[in-house]
Amino acid sequence: MVIQDSLFFLILSDSLPTDKLLYSDKRDNCCIFLNLGETIPGIRYLFLALEPKFWETCPLCAPQMIEAVSLMGAAVCPSEKIAQKVYTLSSKISVEYQAKSQAYFFFRYSWIAELLLHIVNAAESMKQEEILDSDIREVIQFLGENYTKKISIDMLSEQFYISKYYLMHRFKKVTGCTIHNFILNKRICYACVLIKSGRTLGEACYLSGFTDYSLFFKSFIKIMGISPSQYSKEIVA
Repeated sequence: MVIQDSLFFLILSDSLPTDKLLYSDKRDNCCIFLNLGETIPGIRYLFLALEPKFWETCPLCAPQMIEAVSLMGAAVCPSEKIAQKVYTLSSKISVEYQAKSQAYFFFRYSWIAELLLHIVNAAESMKQEEILDSDIREVIQFLGENYTKKISIDMLSEQFYISKYYLMHRFKKVTGCTIHNFILNKRICYACVLIKSGRTLGEACYLSGFTDYSLFFKSFIKIMGISPSQYSKEIVA
């Protein structure tokens, strides 16, 4: 889907436009990329290039777009809802463009302005996601430095001033695993290092943060696929 107007250039496709296509008409004053993700089959990317004179015709969003463009960079659209809105409006513009309708002639710039609002909202959502993720990165760093110690959700919640339910939900969204499993993986990996260095299985268990050998044994098998003793024998062999 390609729309070429006097003041803007819009593409919806399953791959990013080539450099030759992007810059052949020197329409690079304000270039916006948006990765729509897997929401719309066959359509992955939106590319919108705005001519300098566009802002004279449609000044709406001009200041916000400067920041939005710096945040986008083909980043994945933060929600299916925004991606669907962007796609639906872009498709509408394309249909009217292909039909050379009067509606397109009269409303094309207001439609692009509406599209820009969706893009600004997407950029603001991504910015908010980055702020939220920065809190989780602090938690991850803390766990990476203290996983051998006794750690609880309540303790993390108090230390980082985050609701424990929100913390658990956000942590899993960012890392792909629960806090409990994150700690277990760190401990087992460290236990493996200890075993390789010549420590006994009991020492590896307690030095890596476990207080119960039975839990250590079950966790080791779950993560490594073999028992601690089997792992130790393989290292020696």
